[in-house]
Amino acid sequence: MQESASTNTPETTDTRYGVTGRVVDHLTGNPLSGATVRLAVGGMVMVSNCAGCDSPPSPPPEPETPREVITGKDGSFAFDSVPATGGSVTASKPGYMDIWRFRRRASDQPGGSLISNQTGPVILRLAPAASISGILIDHNGTPITKNADITLWRLADWAGWPRLEYGGFPEFAADGTYHFHDLLPGHYYLVADPPINREGPARNEARRAVGEVPVRYPAPTSQRPNPFFTLHEGEQAHLNLHFPQRTLHRVTGTVNASQPYSYDIVDANGSKAYLLKGSAFEKPFEAWLPKGSYRLTTGREDVTGPLPFEVAGSDLAGMLFSIAAPERIEIPVEISSLVPHVPTCLDPTPVCGFVDVALVRFLPGGYVEVVGQSTQAGRFDGTPPQPQPTQSVSLIPGTYTAAVAVTLNVYAKSVVSGSTDLAVEPLTIRAGDSPEPIHIVLAEGAIVDGVVHRHGKPVNAWVYAVAEDIEPKSDFREFQPVLSDEDGKFHMQGLAPGSYLFFASDIELSLNVHDSAETAHWRSRGKILRVEPGKTTDLVLVVAEPPEEP
Repeated sequence: MQESASTNTPETTDTRYGVTGRVVDHLTGNPLSGATVRLAVGGMVMVSNCAGCDSPPSPPPEPETPREVITGKDGSFAFDSVPATGGSVTASKPGYMDIWRFRRRASDQPGGSLISNQTGPVILRLAPAASISGILIDHNGTPITKNADITLWRLADWAGWPRLEYGGFPEFAADGTYHFHDLLPGHYYLVADPPINREGPARNEARRAVGEVPVRYPAPTSQRPNPFFTLHEGEQAHLNLHFPQRTLHRVTGTVNASQPYSYDIVDANGSKAYLLKGSAFEKPFEAWLPKGSYRLTTGREDVTGPLPFEVAGSDLAGMLFSIAAPERIEIPVEISSLVPHVPTCLDPTPVCGFVDVALVRFLPGGYVEVVGQSTQAGRFDGTPPQPQPTQSVSLIPGTYTAAVAVTLNVYAKSVVSGSTDLAVEPLTIRAGDSPEPIHIVLAEGAIVDGVVHRHGKPVNAWVYAVAEDIEPKSDFREFQPVLSDEDGKFHMQGLAPGSYLFFASDIELSLNVHDSAETAHWRSRGKILRVEPGKTTDLVLVVAEPPEEP
């Protein structure tokens, strides 16, 4: 980096300097040519203190139009005449991605590398994207070139709960080869759908109905009913999937609906590639299904009947389902506090007390989705015992737990709806229900102040607190880490009384805190600490490395 002015010369808005650097492959460390580097310059400017001036200071200049350069063979880039207001640089290249998208370190800046006149040569790292490709093969060993499909799912998380993300659309070549491009490293599974024989099932030599059926990779087992495979950074996985031929069983029944609806038969893996006869205008239906577990669905939670239903080794007849127009159910949320006084939005304080409530719905397979989000921040004034119904949640039928986000040092001591205590059992909402209001009682929480070290020096890190023996046996926090500052110091508040596993990681984690197998690695690398309401506990942590991927 070359500065255009002496370091002893006061910096002005006209001061210009140069920015240089390189773009490298994060996996190999090799320079990346052909990468686009973008310089974005901000409009903020430092002004001198002028308390005695008659006129107000000049407004900051408008941000400059971003500039771009392409890296050469050695991966280098350079920008000259960068204004003293500073800015940021980012890099991009087809087939690569910013590493913070999947391995965000505590010191990373998602908006790019910040620059100023004090910045030395910049190293920008891009990670090679992963990909999956292969062919789909019928039970005779012949590649399928049309009318088959494949779906990709990725394991993610929401506030410590497991969640599924759709992995995007595949591309199909003329020879039937499928491709998924630009994938993040992570845990995935594939579901491949064979072409559906609309004419009816084939017959084997014994005159039994047979057909090719959807296949999941990895294949489920009794020990692992929801398996995933790991895709590493830059990995180019090649997976050929073979459709087995299975005996099909005839399933018949009736669908009653208040108006025409289209519907499908869906298996436990989400595939609906099954022969189904029956339209939105016909009550009777007929399906041909292999052994397994199924649901009849419209894609919404508006179907009642035997869900899920099981197909064992014989035909099923007389199945009865009903479809009704889905109506969301509005449930008031009442908030009261046991704390003598909590600052409110009317107090002359920098922040006010609020509660945000999310109702988390359980899905098949143990996954969740956030269905009910409170309509507004629930303000509270800490005057017990008067409840304040300042918000509500809108739900569809299902089974729920609650996740509560609060400011200041308070926690959700209890979450109750009528006779249902969500600390003991989930809240079940059925079509047509009129649930009691959700009543949240807040109490004074515990505080942990600490510092994070690596090799005896304070560092930025993500700090996590996983509930151990909280009473009652539920932690309603919307699980999120806190970030320590450059001095390694962190402040965590709003903890329920009880014991927590505390640990620090340089990398932001996607963690299912409700699975002991996922937290086992951190148990030997963190500290168990018991906290008490209204008290502050000091804690020193050492940054721990995440487990290596298999």
